[in-house]
Amino acid sequence: MRNSTDLAAAVESVVRVFLKMAGGVSPPAPQMKSALVLLSLFLAACSTPTAVRPAAEPKPEKAKIKQPSPYDSEFWKTWSDGQAEVAAYDLIMPKYGQLRRGTAIAITVAESFSKSAMVKADPGKHASSDVFAAIKLNLIRSYQTGIYNYKDMLSAFVALDEVNGRVPGMAAKITYSSQEWCGQVFSELLFSGSTVHQTRHSYFDGEADMQRSLQNAEEALAEDTVMLVARRIGWPRLRLGQRYETQMLTSLEAERSHHERVSYVPAAFTLAKERQTTTVPA
Repeated sequence: MRNSTDLAAAVESVVRVFLKMAGGVSPPAPQMKSALVLLSLFLAACSTPTAVRPAAEPKPEKAKIKQPSPYDSEFWKTWSDGQAEVAAYDLIMPKYGQLRRGTAIAITVAESFSKSAMVKADPGKHASSDVFAAIKLNLIRSYQTGIYNYKDMLSAFVALDEVNGRVPGMAAKITYSSQEWCGQVFSELLFSGSTVHQTRHSYFDGEADMQRSLQNAEEALAEDTVMLVARRIGWPRLRLGQRYETQMLTSLEAERSHHERVSYVPAAFTLAKERQTTTVPA
């Protein structure tokens, strides 16, 4: 069973920025820690588990020295088996001026990813040069607002290799969908070098179909990857006591809730100086 006892403390110390936006998983306040449930389970991925290995190191260019990968053998000892980790949370979600209660399920797994198709790469279908290792986070949230039931799903793919000149640990792809009684919404972000490409389909008038590109701020983070940053999987892999200030691309859920396009905002991330361990039932 994977060791996820540090997850609650890490999320609590780093994910505060995430919660300033429209939605997110509420960090476990002291009085709520008994409600937090982490299920460190080994589950098969969506298809037959396939071992994931870091991509072979390409030959360095003469004008550029390739930095060593931040993902060492200990990291791959945990994540290279093709098995998924599942964590269940009590959810507190701000909606229509009130805090709504619900559930959130986070599924985290390493996968091989195709640069050209920007999807999970099936074994043997792509050239090795077209495949890189990625961590996928699926976050599924369900909550009630009166008689309305809301369900949404976020999928965030973080590259574990250098892809398109972006350092390991940065977002490669993010998708978001929302389903409720009025209708449904789907939005996708594809990160290609210095550009972010967005596609959106919505039942709202004026938002029905949209495609646009925006400049990707250098070394910017995506709010939708903050849970992976909290676990020191996503970039930057903060050290204990480290504070990091950067630009952050707001979440697709916030775009949906506020009907405002995703944009870059200043953000600061801090990892507590001392490691804290929380014991939870599993």
